[in-house]
Amino acid sequence: MRYELMHREIPAVTLEISSEDGKTYVERVSSVTAFEHLPIGTISPGSSKINPRRIENWLNERAIPKERSGLKRIIDFAGLPHPDRILLDSLGLSLSDQYWLRPAGSGIAWHDMNFFHNEFSADLGDVLLGEIDDAKGRMFVSPDASSTGMLPKRWIIREGKRLLMKGGKAPFFQEPENEVIASYAMESLGIRHVNYELTAVRGKPYSLCETFVDDKTDFVSAYYIADRCSDMPEDCRKRYDFLIGWCEKRGISGAMEALDRIIVIDFILFNTDRHFNNFGALRDADTLGWKGFSPIFDTGNCLWNDKATKDISPQEIGECKPFSEDFPKQLLCVSDFSWIDLQRLKDLPDEIAGIFRDGGRLSPKRVERIYSCLLWRVEFLENVIHERESIREKPGVRPGPRTW
Repeated sequence: MRYELMHREIPAVTLEISSEDGKTYVERVSSVTAFEHLPIGTISPGSSKINPRRIENWLNERAIPKERSGLKRIIDFAGLPHPDRILLDSLGLSLSDQYWLRPAGSGIAWHDMNFFHNEFSADLGDVLLGEIDDAKGRMFVSPDASSTGMLPKRWIIREGKRLLMKGGKAPFFQEPENEVIASYAMESLGIRHVNYELTAVRGKPYSLCETFVDDKTDFVSAYYIADRCSDMPEDCRKRYDFLIGWCEKRGISGAMEALDRIIVIDFILFNTDRHFNNFGALRDADTLGWKGFSPIFDTGNCLWNDKATKDISPQEIGECKPFSEDFPKQLLCVSDFSWIDLQRLKDLPDEIAGIFRDGGRLSPKRVERIYSCLLWRVEFLENVIHERESIREKPGVRPGPRTW
């Protein structure tokens, strides 16, 4: 079938698309009408060639990941169509950017279809979250068709606002509460972030956040900014410099300051899942000018969320992302710590433990272990900051972390 890949009301390219065995295929690129409006990452800067495979991958990466928690069970049990089929039925529309697929010759208008201005079906979200167990005869035109990530989630409309509802994973279901706590921690340290609140469905906690993208803005992940991370070096510092270089090449300002804050908050909160797809920059969909880095979001995989209580210990280094698997090594990529209010930093462990205690979901023993680890990490960060200050007059010398 022929589709126009649209950017709001602008047709960028016409594609011949087929769908088979749970995957979308771009058979042919038949015409290009607005080369500059093609999605970032589907062509390299300075290139004038369109690679159908890149657009094909971009489309497939836009669909609900097949690894989504419980998705196979839902497809088998409820008769849910394959995610790529649902994506095409929803015209590829999203609440993260302004791209969509218009059947060629249909004349459908973006303003009449986009999810920022129009209602959408709740059926897909109900099926994905187990509210209904039969997908037959349901309507799946929904931004849930283009929601990435592994945790259970859905979009809802409340008082005209588009809110993402996201759950956690067993046995602790701690991720939603972590999102709220991460919001509090970032607010305390003056870090730009997405605000989260806590809700519950059938006794299980879910986080809620409003989309940080409006109807004239695209979110572009670091994965696509860095040309799909092709030729990514192995060394931590080189990976960091690699992304900074791509931001400069794209004309995105403020990358170093944004990455400093991402690395610091992820270190404090022990966030193990800051991958290249859950941070990035914002672009004006009309002018194509960059607005800078997005607020920080998706920090639920932190605070030892998947660790058994007995295994939560400051002595465990743990693995992190995206520049290194080693937390201290990644922390040393930070260019400037002067923005950190040290008193607010010292207060965070007590305040976070207090939020957990007030919530009453976690055992006192688990809260105490998390508290002890946060104390240790804050002290470690203070040591790195003070050591950096002590060698400020020795350029080229990088501070080494103290005993881990």
